[in-house]
Amino acid sequence: MRGSAIATSLLALALAAAPAVAQPRGDDDSAALVEDGRRALKAGDYGAAGKALDQALALNPRRIEAYVLRAAVFAAKGEPTRGVAIMRKARALAPDNDDVAIALGTQLMLAGEAGEAVPLLEAAAARVPERYEPHALLGHHYADHERWRDAAAALEAYQRTRPATLAAQDDRHALDLAEAYLRTRRAPAALALYDGVVARHPTWMNARLGQAWTLAAIDCARARPALRRLAADPA
Repeated sequence: MRGSAIATSLLALALAAAPAVAQPRGDDDSAALVEDGRRALKAGDYGAAGKALDQALALNPRRIEAYVLRAAVFAAKGEPTRGVAIMRKARALAPDNDDVAIALGTQLMLAGEAGEAVPLLEAAAARVPERYEPHALLGHHYADHERWRDAAAALEAYQRTRPATLAAQDDRHALDLAEAYLRTRRAPAALALYDGVVARHPTWMNARLGQAWTLAAIDCARARPALRRLAADPA
């Protein structure tokens, strides 16, 4: 489920990508091709999106938003290593651009290169704290490495900054936030999150287990009904 949430965040970033400083002024045919690629990406036609964006970059290799969009196509197709490669080219053109830094960090994270991705995303989160993407990626990374206070802070920042269009992904992020609360002795806050997720997604076993675990941390007697439900319906 986490991978789906990250992919959704990456796609939203790509679709919102704006022209960057390394892009020369003036219109040319590459601008229309970028818009064709953006529309195709939004429609899920990755073949058409990739073709249009490759043509845009051939016409204007300094059009930075075309790199960001092309990387998103690679990620959507499960090819983050190629996304990393193309974003390195963009980074060389626009080393101070935040869209580029965040897109490169995201692609690196998806490619399993957390050692390089994390410092890049942490720096971006510090520079532009209003950007939601680094907070989400870092929050889940910190949770994976049991840095629970950092995970909670990052995921709370994501909640504050994410666009309304990503509200449907909230429950996927809430699972790590709930565990971070539990691990940092904020069991009532954890329980509120788990209760909500379980009510909306009763088949999510990790949410049901988290709910039972949190109830046990608060009051063993309250945990028994949840444990009985898990034993009777483990699906």
